[in-house]
Amino acid sequence: MPKGVFVVQSSALDAEHEAEFDEWYASEHIPDVLDVPGFVSARRFRIVDGGPDAHTFLTIYEIDADDVRAPLAEVFRRTQSGEMSIPEHVRKGRAPATALYELTGDDVAG
Repeated sequence: MPKGVFVVQSSALDAEHEAEFDEWYASEHIPDVLDVPGFVSARRFRIVDGGPDAHTFLTIYEIDADDVRAPLAEVFRRTQSGEMSIPEHVRKGRAPATALYELTGDDVAG
């Protein structure tokens, strides 16, 4: 069972770059993140209703590690070292909103 989730809200630089952003995120970025030990899955969503400042995309990464911070620290290290590439149009865009959560109890099914 995953021990944490990393939640990322993100958007393309603008409508003109959205297809390119979407392609990079799905075909490069998510596989790069999932290559980091501890990251076990990713699910991506597109907003259907939200305020004017809402991001377009939501990605939920599941983490299975005793220290849920460690895989995220490795992602940041790989990004800073250039091992994980971030295209210029992504760097120029609005910063993503992120949050890391750790599991507090068992799953509850309805």
